Amino acid sequence: MTIETQEMLAAAVPEVKAEARLSTDSDSSFPAYSSVASASAALATALLASACGGGSSDSASGGASSGTGVDSGQNAVPATSEQASRFLAQASMGTTSEQIAQVKSRGFEGWLEAQFSTPSTLSRWDWLISKGFNAPANRYSQQGFDACVWRKLLSSPDTLRQRVTLALSELMVVGIDGISGGWTPFAGAAYLDLLEANAFGNFRTLLEQVSTSTAMGTYLTFRGNVKYNATTGAIWHAKTARWQAERDLCVGRYHRTGARVHRLGF
Repeated sequence: MTIETQEMLAAAVPEVKAEARLSTDSDSSFPAYSSVASASAALATALLASACGGGSSDSASGGASSGTGVDSGQNAVPATSEQASRFLAQASMGTTSEQIAQVKSRGFEGWLEAQFSTPSTLSRWDWLISKGFNAPANRYSQQGFDACVWRKLLSSPDTLRQRVTLALSELMVVGIDGISGGWTPFAGAAYLDLLEANAFGNFRTLLEQVSTSTAMGTYLTFRGNVKYNATTGAIWHAKTARWQAERDLCVGRYHRTGARVHRLGF
C-alpha cells in the first residue's frame, strides 16, 4: 500500500470525517463543506488500492499504481468479488450477490454515481402515518419507531445514502428516550429524514437544520432556552453551542488537495 493511500485511508475513519472536505462558498464568508458524494467518489481508488494490496505510485506525476493494474485517473474496476465485497462493506448497509455484480460491472465510481442518482424511498414519517401510528393511542408511546428505522436501513435501494445517514446519526446523536413531549416516534423519524435529505449535501446547511430541529431542540435543551439577562442574571444554556463547535472541529478539520487528504490544526 502506498504512503498516499495509507494517509487517505487513515483519514477515512469514521467515514463522515473523511468525506467532508473544506471548500469556499462564493456567496458567504462562512466556510462551506462540499457534498459527501464527491468526497466518497474521490476515495474510491484508495479503497481499491487497499483491497488489492496496493503498490508504489508517483503522486507528483499522477502515474498509475504498480502491482494493481489500476490507473488512478480512471474508474477503478474490482478484479475479484472479494474486492467488491470489501468496498460494499464500507459503502453500503450490507453486501449482496447482486450488489457485488453491479460493482464489478460498473466499477467503484460507476456504482457510486448510480447510488447518488437513486431517489429516496418513502420517508420514515410517512411510513408511520401509513401504518396508523398517528392514532391518538400512540401519542405517548414509542410504537413504530424501531420498525421505521430498520425498514429504511435494510430494504432501501439507496444503500449508500442509508449508510451515510447512519454515520451522521452517530455523529449528531439524538436518543429517542431523550425527546420530550408526545409523538416521540414522529420527532425521531423527522430527524432521521432530515439527516437522509442532507446526506449528500452541504455540511453547514446540515448543521443549521439539525440545530433547529425539534428532536435536537429537546434533546439538547434548545427548546425553551432563555436569553442572557444581566439584570435578572439569567444565563442561556450553552450545551447546543458547544455541540455545534465540537461538530465543526471534528468534521471540519479535513481538507483535500488533489489526491491527498490532510488533517488541519490540532
